Amino acid sequence: MDKAVEEGFISPSARQIIVSAPTAKELVKKLEEYVPCHERVASKLSWEMEQLGYSKTYDIS
Repeated sequence: MDKAVEEGFISPSARQIIVSAPTAKELVKKLEEYVPCHERVASKLSWEMEQLGYSKTYDIS
């Protein structure tokens, strides 16, 4: 994975979403412990919504 990031195939921010392990048991453990980081994605989404004129409040009723 690190080589893919170095070569530009995977962005550094996307590197953290790829989880791998040598055994199925270790992989399940890593997946259970995984905590996503949405800071960059959420801020971009907010910006796009503002550009489209959408309100930041949501009516769910």
